[in-house]
Amino acid sequence: MQIILFYFLIFTFWLEQALNFKLTYIKGMSLMNLSIFMLLLFWAFKIVQKRKIFEPCNINKYIFLLIYVAGISIFLKIIYREVASVSLIDEIISLKNWSNPLMLFVIIYNTIEDETDCRKALLGLIFLLFACVLTTQLFITGVIPQLGGKVYKMGRASGFVEPNQYASYLVLFIPVVITFLLNAKRMVIKALISIFLFFILFDLMATGSRGGFVSFLFSLSVYFFLIFRAGIIRFSRVFLLIVVFVSIGYGSLLWTQSQMDSTVIDRLSKENSLSLDSYTSGRIGILTEGLSQFVKKPIFGHGNDMFGHLMKKELGKSWNSHNDYLFHLVNYGLVGFTVFIILYISTFRHVYVGLKNTADEWLKKMYISYLAGGAGYAMSMMFVNLFSPRYVFWVFTAIIYRIIQQNSANMNSLKTQPLCQESTEIV
Repeated sequence: MQIILFYFLIFTFWLEQALNFKLTYIKGMSLMNLSIFMLLLFWAFKIVQKRKIFEPCNINKYIFLLIYVAGISIFLKIIYREVASVSLIDEIISLKNWSNPLMLFVIIYNTIEDETDCRKALLGLIFLLFACVLTTQLFITGVIPQLGGKVYKMGRASGFVEPNQYASYLVLFIPVVITFLLNAKRMVIKALISIFLFFILFDLMATGSRGGFVSFLFSLSVYFFLIFRAGIIRFSRVFLLIVVFVSIGYGSLLWTQSQMDSTVIDRLSKENSLSLDSYTSGRIGILTEGLSQFVKKPIFGHGNDMFGHLMKKELGKSWNSHNDYLFHLVNYGLVGFTVFIILYISTFRHVYVGLKNTADEWLKKMYISYLAGGAGYAMSMMFVNLFSPRYVFWVFTAIIYRIIQQNSANMNSLKTQPLCQESTEIV
């Protein structure tokens, strides 16, 4: 049942984000909210059945602490009066939408149980990736031109969100696809995965995201470093894999140049940029102004969702931070920023410990894929605010966490099994 509900969640996410589907125009009555509510009901059933609310998890306290800090910041925003008027209802809705991805981690971690379900859920995320890449290709090749509003914006591939966020989403899952390529035994499967990877790299390049490219290179470096250090494949095979990957990437680059207009290439060129600030689309100026606002209220920040208001006051336009770290610094101060950083460090550390403690080669590769994709995701947060991809990241994290929990439980059960006594019967 939980897998059906999970697939329904993934499908509704894609339907609303990529195809702009709306169940109703009543605020809060979205198909996505309905799917989350159904998962909540299933979780409630599990609680009654097991008489246990939460499964043990090292980041539960940081998730709820971060949501608590964000909630308190609403009242700070009212007290500071840096904006003309504050609607408490609107602030609560904003907090609820912001905390949805974090709560999805908690819900999914407590509803998906065995490793088989985890693998099915992971496969669901791969289907989501395939759907995003496929819809982009269907639009670019002119098969379904109606998809242009969401999957293709201003000459750049955008999948289900704006191009820079889509690039971060792709970076998160490219290591997983490489792992599937490594695990494939039959040449036909390897060829199909290679074609899939080809089009993923095409989408990444077609986003024209400079931050996405930097995050991708960082993610790839982490992946090859960890997979070599774990002793999964020899250096010669790592080198061969890099050659194959570069070849696929180069082919994707040529295909991108033949299919896309000059928008993507122009974004990568510095010839039309007068300064580093203009080359980064004003991010240097926004960073400078954001840090100056942080210094004014460094401990608790300016309050929930205040960054845009402050930018409009100082720069005349409601710029977003284009940087999730800066976003937390300005809105929630050092208190919220510290909890935010600890949350991610604790998450990656837990998966790394899981990597060190398992002997299963498939699990090792999957943990490495998560760590490499997560490293690229964390890097990309320096260049863009991640809104929609946060849902996928925390769902992915919940699945990996559950796999670690199950693997740890299996190892403990093996340790506690009594050794078979040798027979003393003389034959």
